[in-house]
Amino acid sequence: PCAALTKLAGTQKDASAAITECIRNGSGEVPPGEYLLAKPVNITRPNASLSTAGVSVDAPRCSSTLACARFQRSAKFRSGAMFSFAGKGSKVRHIVLDGAQERLAAPLQQKGSLLEMKSCRECSLSGAIVQISIGHTAVAITDSSAEISNPLFFGNGSAAAATDAIFSKDSSFNATNNLFVNNAGLNVRAANCRNQCLISQNVVTYIGPAVPVPAAMLLRGSRSEEHTSELKPHSFISYAVFCLK
Repeated sequence: PCAALTKLAGTQKDASAAITECIRNGSGEVPPGEYLLAKPVNITRPNASLSTAGVSVDAPRCSSTLACARFQRSAKFRSGAMFSFAGKGSKVRHIVLDGAQERLAAPLQQKGSLLEMKSCRECSLSGAIVQISIGHTAVAITDSSAEISNPLFFGNGSAAAATDAIFSKDSSFNATNNLFVNNAGLNVRAANCRNQCLISQNVVTYIGPAVPVPAAMLLRGSRSEEHTSELKPHSFISYAVFCLK
């Protein structure tokens, strides 16, 4: 595990340098707890990993009964993605990426995505919670091949600043077994799919007051597919899924 982070959990101290060093050294297992980041964590090494220590690969997604390491931006964070991965084979699993502190800030702070995969081949996100990203897409995938399986995407976007839960551009990716709850923008937006974008066995639902959104998902590319997903739209969704060739 990343021992350097143990003394930073639950404090107001910046954990960005410690987690960056741990991931670069191949020890990206983070003890459960809450951590603040004052700077972006940018990782380019191949086969990098970020996960909660003690949580197995096949564990269910993070929840109230499965404590995971939680990351938030501090007030000193200026701009950029919270985490950015560019190395082949990088894996992010069983963590919580939380933009909640930004929602409380005034005026609205648009700092960057919670997770970015850029030129990241055979990369993955699994078992995580990605929530309350306001001014930017929660997970941005660019020029990559990625597998997104079993995260919860919750409360991303707002009536004033619609934010996609997943935005993919010039990439191939699979999004399977994900749960999308109360996201104000598109849950999945795929632009110019390369090879294939496969969206399957996801659940999209809205609880509480309705938030007007144009569609649940928008897929664009020569080989984009959506099937076997369960859509529970409220009356303000014009269309559930757009697939554009």
